[in-house]
Amino acid sequence: MIADAQQKAESTSRAKSMFLANMSHGKVRQVLRTTLPPTEPAVGMLPEIPFTAGTIVLAPGETLLVLTDGITESRAPNGLLFGDDATDALLSAPAASADDLLDRMLDAVHVHAAGEMAADDVTLLAVRRE
Repeated sequence: MIADAQQKAESTSRAKSMFLANMSHGKVRQVLRTTLPPTEPAVGMLPEIPFTAGTIVLAPGETLLVLTDGITESRAPNGLLFGDDATDALLSAPAASADDLLDRMLDAVHVHAAGEMAADDVTLLAVRRE
C-alpha cells in the first residue's frame, strides 16, 4: 500500500495536488480552509488494517500542516495540555512561509512545556504552495 501511495503522490505532484493518506488518530489540518477528521489507527500498528487515501489541491499561498498528538498533548508543568484551542489560535495568524509556521508552533509548544521533556513525539510537517 505504501508503494501505491508513493506512486500516486508522484503522479499528482505534476498537477499541483497532493496525495494524502491520513494514517493516525490525530487531525490533519489544512490551514485556513478545513480540518480533516482522523480516519485510521497509526500506520503499521496492525498490518491487516487498511488506510484511507485521498487527494487535496493546495491553492497558491495555502499551507498543509500535519501534526502528531505530541503537539496538542504537550503538557505544562502544572499538567495543562497545549490542546486544540492553542493550536488553532496559532494557525489563525498568517505565516510568511512553512518554516515560519513550524517555528511558531514549536516555539509555542516549548514555551508551554517550560523545558519539560515531551512525553510523546512532537512532529510537524508543513507544505506550502507558493
